[in-house]
Amino acid sequence: MKFFKTCSVALICLFLLLVCNTAAAADLASYRTGKAEGRIAGVPAEIRQAIFTQPGETVEPLTRWLVRDVKDDFLKVKILHDWIADNIDYDVENYFAGGSPEPTWQATLTRRKAFCQGYAQLFQKMCQVAGFPCEVIAGYGRGFGFMVGQAENVRQTNHAWNGVKIHEQWYLVDTCWDAGHVEGKSYQKQYGTSFLFAAAGQFLHTHFPAEAKWQLLDRPLSAEQFAALPLLDGRFFERGLRLSTALRRLQAVGESVQFSVAAPDDVLLMAGLVEPGKSQTGNFKGRTLVRRGRSEVNVLVTFPAAGRWGVRLLAKSRQDPGMYWQVATLEFEASAGTTWTFAETYSSVEGIDSFLESPLYVPLAADKEQEFKIRVRNAQRVQLRVGPRKWIPLQRAAGESELYQVTASIPADTSVRIVASPPGGGNTYWTIVDYAPERK
Repeated sequence: MKFFKTCSVALICLFLLLVCNTAAAADLASYRTGKAEGRIAGVPAEIRQAIFTQPGETVEPLTRWLVRDVKDDFLKVKILHDWIADNIDYDVENYFAGGSPEPTWQATLTRRKAFCQGYAQLFQKMCQVAGFPCEVIAGYGRGFGFMVGQAENVRQTNHAWNGVKIHEQWYLVDTCWDAGHVEGKSYQKQYGTSFLFAAAGQFLHTHFPAEAKWQLLDRPLSAEQFAALPLLDGRFFERGLRLSTALRRLQAVGESVQFSVAAPDDVLLMAGLVEPGKSQTGNFKGRTLVRRGRSEVNVLVTFPAAGRWGVRLLAKSRQDPGMYWQVATLEFEASAGTTWTFAETYSSVEGIDSFLESPLYVPLAADKEQEFKIRVRNAQRVQLRVGPRKWIPLQRAAGESELYQVTASIPADTSVRIVASPPGGGNTYWTIVDYAPERK
């Protein structure tokens, strides 16, 4: 099985341009914490009660109270962003009914719900009261309903967000997308900071402004260049992820593909295959394999058939006991399909990290010697469990403390697992690789 990797010179130049732009705003990461400021919960009762019934008289006292005694201008703007994200819901009822609610900031406060335009108008108003120049930006957003294989009219205006000026420089903010998300036909409140002060090059993977000046780039991208960018969500960048392999939104490949993502050590990644015309991963077990290195994650994919496919990446912090979040959708045009599938792997279990090197595929060849090789961190012992009773220890490779290997022949119709015991775990073992047996 050979994996495909390529990119054009033009794509590399665009890729490097966006990477450099991303680095320029790295110092704003301290505001993109994923946590709302506690101050927004302490608004005095008289203001809290009046803001939704008398917005015209109350928006200025509310704004002044929120930013009072705050010396940091970026923090002031974050507090305003946080209050809106916490208090305004997306108007899913009108969205699915085809309605068009009044987009003014007054109507947004009165109804406590809005479309994106209402969020943007309210943020503009509160920023202006706080002394920050702020503009509403209209353009195209890759948001709810985006599906693999769909055609994009990137010149269509379907979204609104803001540009806010702080210390004589413009920054981009999307309070609507940081307030929550639409799931099915309901709205899920989910505060975030993925689109707060995000670098212009990061924003441009999901937002294409109608006016080129709001790209905030020295050399703005054309509509065609934007359409060629892969869909990398704000959470992709907020997690400190970066594509190491330059990819277009749609990449021509063979029956398989391999690409790399630079990732901090405390971020875990998963991948799933998506059918054309779908918005969620399907039941394609064994079609993706995520292999973790020191500072990079390799993603391997095999395709069941020729055609257009999506690969969805999901991520979470290692310390976060919660769910993985979708952070990217990459699309590939496969010229052929294959029956090859991967072993089921568990890259991080109970503090044990693993990186499978061989064999990658299932089913295993029966009654044939083959080398089992895996990199494992934080393990006391690593063993091959063959069937219900046979245990074969994997030995550390000479000069490599984290590389374990053993050569073994596996009978047909036999379950095979690579298991590892954590330090101090006694006789407790966790499965880190599960191979399906070959059937005769």
